[in-house]
Amino acid sequence: AASGPSEVAMETALAADQKEKGAPRGLLSYCLLKAAQEQHFLSNYNDLWIAANKIMNTITKQRGVRQSIQLLFTDAANPLQREFCQPCSSAEIKAFERRRLQDPRATPIC
Repeated sequence: AASGPSEVAMETALAADQKEKGAPRGLLSYCLLKAAQEQHFLSNYNDLWIAANKIMNTITKQRGVRQSIQLLFTDAANPLQREFCQPCSSAEIKAFERRRLQDPRATPIC
């Protein structure tokens, strides 16, 4: 949580507002989870990012501050085409396995 010496961290203020048990406490986690729920977990990363930023802007505006969400992707990723909660296809898994044989440091794209 980040805040100045005389400020209350946004996450602390958000946690105080949350009454339900098990509610996410971090502002980023809260915004991303709420956006995913609103979209029924059926969106690409770009749409999830836009929805989460709208939620973030609503919350931070009420408190007179400005924060934004930034998601980072590799050069090979396309946030407009990759679905947020969609499992990898068997073809993608096989392609990754082939790539990992060539480069053991390769990371999954899905």
